[in-house]
Amino acid sequence: MTEELKIEDKKSQKRRKIIDSAAKLFSQKSYHEVMMEDVAKLCSIAKGTVYNYFSSKEELYFSIMKLRMEKLISSLKEKIKEETSSVESLHSFVVHLYMFMMKYKSFFLMYQKESLKAEHELCSELAALEKDYRNILADII
Repeated sequence: MTEELKIEDKKSQKRRKIIDSAAKLFSQKSYHEVMMEDVAKLCSIAKGTVYNYFSSKEELYFSIMKLRMEKLISSLKEKIKEETSSVESLHSFVVHLYMFMMKYKSFFLMYQKESLKAEHELCSELAALEKDYRNILADII
């Protein structure tokens, strides 16, 4: 592995750690109660390091939501495309959604807790992803 790849891998791991830690905090507290300092403390890194990866708490929050929604949608599409009937597709959808919820509990707690009202460009992206998610189920039914 080249030095550049090692550095990128370390950056990717640190970004993932920040996202996982922040998701845990956002799932336990409201958006306004979570501070970037709390995220840094949970990750055992400096607050400035968190800001090297995310320019604001809002960007961090929306990055978590967008990343997880995109992953959920793509994995659901992948699972149901192999099914030959609506019943099998619905079964795969429910089972996979449940497994995803168990793996990403913090995300689902965040998703359940917050309503997307902010005037942020990512809000509309998340709304579109949510619509895709609902359309997958509607297409099955």
